[in-house]
Amino acid sequence: MDRDELRDLWAQTLGCDPGAQSCLSQAATVRTPPQELAAQPGLIEHLTQQPPYTLEGELACGGMGRVMRAHQRSLARDVALKLIRNELRERPEVRRAFLAEALVLGLLEHPNIVPVHDLAQSDALGWHLSMKLIEGQTWEQRLIATPQELHFHLEVLLQVCNAVAYAHSRDIAHCDLKPDNIMLGGFGEVLVCDWGLAVEITASPRLPGLRHKSLVTLPCGTPHYMPPELARGDGPNLGPETDVYMLGGMLYRVLTGRPPHQASGYLGSVQKAVEARFDPLPPSVPALLRQACTTALQRNPEDRYRNAEAFQEQLRTYLRHRESLTISEQADTLLEDCHGDAARVQELPSAQRSQLYERFAAAVAD
Repeated sequence: MDRDELRDLWAQTLGCDPGAQSCLSQAATVRTPPQELAAQPGLIEHLTQQPPYTLEGELACGGMGRVMRAHQRSLARDVALKLIRNELRERPEVRRAFLAEALVLGLLEHPNIVPVHDLAQSDALGWHLSMKLIEGQTWEQRLIATPQELHFHLEVLLQVCNAVAYAHSRDIAHCDLKPDNIMLGGFGEVLVCDWGLAVEITASPRLPGLRHKSLVTLPCGTPHYMPPELARGDGPNLGPETDVYMLGGMLYRVLTGRPPHQASGYLGSVQKAVEARFDPLPPSVPALLRQACTTALQRNPEDRYRNAEAFQEQLRTYLRHRESLTISEQADTLLEDCHGDAARVQELPSAQRSQLYERFAAAVAD
């Protein structure tokens, strides 16, 4: 293709006269000509056909609703579609709870919070919430598969803290943080999901439609991770520290392989939650992580970290200094062992001590 042919082709593409002085004088974004798009048969009909979603299978099911994998025709993409269960659609309190969660997700636009696309109602689906479809696994599944990856799991927890801190900045507490409610995407995404128990933690109700903490009068959440105030249904005392407790509970899960309130039965877990009681951490847990975990899991909210950022900073401090901290702790252990050996040597008869000293001197000289 010579220069004139190239000029004519681009002039046709840009829709201008190839003889005009200004036709090709400036760079322009080249787009597909409208007539070529119009030539694609059935495009508009395909994008606008009803129903807007094709359900392709169930992803999860809970007490109030279920989450379906669905295909959105208008944008030709797969989404997660949350629906109210058929037998509960006519119950006003269920609809209010469903809409409250949708409003929370609409309020919280953050990279670590599952994005919401649309809220709508139809005869076929009832109220439904369209969200980003996350291709991956829950954090709990990853913890089961790779419990030894401490650094990885701490990095996940740091991103969860980002989401929680942002929610608190918008006066929202999640109230059901646990590894099962954290999704890990296939490309490094960490997304906090299931905001169905979230409450507004302002002194008085501010946003219509959201559940305010003053309305919490009964226990709610997951006993394995919930703090005492949730286990007692003590709504007025809910605040950022409520979520901090559950962040500490997830750190406990990372460090021990089990949730803090694990017990032989449901009521046993509830009793542990009410008392903020958990088994001691193993001696091998690094001091900074031990401090972060036990401080977050204090029974009284005022004794915990005041916010997610303070808890997060303790984790970051550990990650920044973990190599030097490990060397220091190993040195302390060796020193204690040496002190023990020295005490035992002093208990030996004089002749044996002299023989040991001579051998030690010879070894050093070599």
